[in-house]
Amino acid sequence: ILASSTSYGMVDALTAGPLAASLKAPILLTGAGNAIDAATKAELTKLAVKTVYVTSGTAVIKQSVIDELKAMGIEVVALGGYDRAETSVNIAKKMTGVTKVAVANTVVDALSIAAVASAANEPILLTNKDALPASVAAYLASAGVTTSDVIGGTGVISDAVVAGLPSATRHAGMTAYDTNNQVIQD
Repeated sequence: ILASSTSYGMVDALTAGPLAASLKAPILLTGAGNAIDAATKAELTKLAVKTVYVTSGTAVIKQSVIDELKAMGIEVVALGGYDRAETSVNIAKKMTGVTKVAVANTVVDALSIAAVASAANEPILLTNKDALPASVAAYLASAGVTTSDVIGGTGVISDAVVAGLPSATRHAGMTAYDTNNQVIQD
């Protein structure tokens, strides 16, 4: 899995954790440049990689990087969507046997659930505070998801969004640190 090391690509990288676990694939990083980072390219060659899942769109991971991967004889599976929510759905769709999802709005909340979600084959879907994005709602309606973990309080995900999720359990605290602690406790 190729993820962005930039701050604006970080949420896509976090949502790729459960996919990496399900595929038993490493996550390699690339920067904002027009070429694959040298160390990442060397690792791709060393591992004799045949397929790379690219976790962001070309606004984050440049088309020239994708072209470079293809020139190396690597099949590229583009997972970048119109926005971060659609990207999280595209990543989730590559996972099999999913019955539970984690829903987050902020990078820190996604980070708080990333290891747990990866171990539980639970994709991390991204939402907005007051409205569940259409791409996430469509995925939930068609994917056979029966339960969901909501990461964060009402300041980041409203009760209206939670009401639209299947059998939702909220894990939250007063601050991001409290939410992180609650996720660990739960």
